[in-house]
Amino acid sequence: MKRALSISIISLVLAVVGACATSEDGTPAASPDLDSDPITVGDAASNEDAAFDAGADADTDASNCSSAGWCVTSIPDSDLTFRDIWALPGRAFAVAESPTLGVKVLEWKDEDAKWSYIDDNTQNESGRGSYAGRIWAPSEDEVYYAVAPRTIYHGKRSDSPTAAWSWTYSQLENRVPTYAPEPQHPGHYVGRPWYQMCHCGGVNGLVTGELGDIPALGVFGTSSDDVYAFYANTIYHLSSDEAGARTWQVEYVADDRDRDDEQLVFLSATAVSRDDVWFGGGRGGRPTDNRMCPIAVRRTPSGYVRVADGVGVTGATPCAARSDTLSIGGAAGWLADLDVDSTNAVVGLKAAREVVRITADGDTYSAAISAPFPMPLSLKPLRSLSAVPDESTLWIGGTNLVARSDDAWDGGSYQISTISLNGGWLETPINRVRGSSKNDRWAVGVRYALHKTTP
Repeated sequence: MKRALSISIISLVLAVVGACATSEDGTPAASPDLDSDPITVGDAASNEDAAFDAGADADTDASNCSSAGWCVTSIPDSDLTFRDIWALPGRAFAVAESPTLGVKVLEWKDEDAKWSYIDDNTQNESGRGSYAGRIWAPSEDEVYYAVAPRTIYHGKRSDSPTAAWSWTYSQLENRVPTYAPEPQHPGHYVGRPWYQMCHCGGVNGLVTGELGDIPALGVFGTSSDDVYAFYANTIYHLSSDEAGARTWQVEYVADDRDRDDEQLVFLSATAVSRDDVWFGGGRGGRPTDNRMCPIAVRRTPSGYVRVADGVGVTGATPCAARSDTLSIGGAAGWLADLDVDSTNAVVGLKAAREVVRITADGDTYSAAISAPFPMPLSLKPLRSLSAVPDESTLWIGGTNLVARSDDAWDGGSYQISTISLNGGWLETPINRVRGSSKNDRWAVGVRYALHKTTP
């Protein structure tokens, strides 16, 4: 198999002028006005591609909306941390965690303008519910979500929009190898790996920043009869057995470890079409091990192929090239979020600070990297990415920010789409950005679900 790599690093600049107060509960704190003139840093200001415009979006007069049109939505409990969201026209589904309620599943309807619980709460019984994974919905009357330990829930209701939801669940087969215990991070090798950012090299040498544990557990599909799940190192496909019952069949296991403490995990999935499904993740060692490499796996009618991988090594280049796979390059880290860019390309968020586009040309693959923010400003991790196929707009979400680029792969800059409310900076992690169209976009995280209905 041929592999070709073309890496282009787009260095784009962000500077924040003035001090920002931090609020532990995610409420707005006094801050500079982010809807100001473009901000530049040093000599980079001479490159117009490096300009960072903090006020590019349409204004709104609503008191509960930012100047970029991100509006606070009504949630049933104030201590919810939204982990994932799936958007449909006029509707959305989300999975959240609460220290008092456990894992909860919610539905949004535009006509009601509020979030409502739709789960049956069994996800918090019998040892389940310690954390939530991904959520996905093929229609407004059907939804799947993942919850620990390696459990997939399926909800359906009749065509009536007021009908009650009925829920079933099933356990995924465990193909995780045996590892030595990790007392500090007990979930590291069982579906909730600890992710430590590594910014190696440069004038400051090795710099690390903690992102925390993220679920290697999720569900995704291309239609109601074509659904996948992933847990740790394994990919499953929902199939019918001889009796006609639908069960989760193991289709792919990534178990080619280079050392005993190394694990391979899947963290995200997307699909160009029913016959072109992608999974993103990585390989790494113990929780404090910086030898992290991104992994991308593609499923076509011919089967699964390992598109991208690497060899974890120590030193200035912690991820070396692996034979017969694409070596993405850039910062060491995992491919934690994926979306479709076009009919022959996917985009992903790597190392919590870089955006990667992987393009397929037959059996040849190439990669390009866009680094939205330079060090040391990128030490606060980026957490999510969202794209619209065959459109140029790309969205990213991270710690107290949402940003967009309208032409990231054609020399364009990233711009803050401010979530500042009532003159205060909303200090809250944005765990997921997602949308069903350019006029229906969500940014969700700790205690907030923000909805944007303008381009």
